[in-house]
Amino acid sequence: MLQSNRVVLFMKGRPRSPRCGLFGKAVGILDALTPGYASVDVLADAEIREGIRNTGMADHPAVVRSR
Repeated sequence: MLQSNRVVLFMKGRPRSPRCGLFGKAVGILDALTPGYASVDVLADAEIREGIRNTGMADHPAVVRSR
């Protein structure tokens, strides 16, 4: 995913149905600045969620710029 997308948002929920206001704000910012970004619902995939924990990122939402 990181190789094929310039920006990826790891969040709880989906862009059109974020799980809380913080995720909604992150989506709003990215919609305005970076149309075409990818998103990952970390609640839907335990392996991704655990992998993010192991990176040392403080919490979600996490925005990763790959290139």
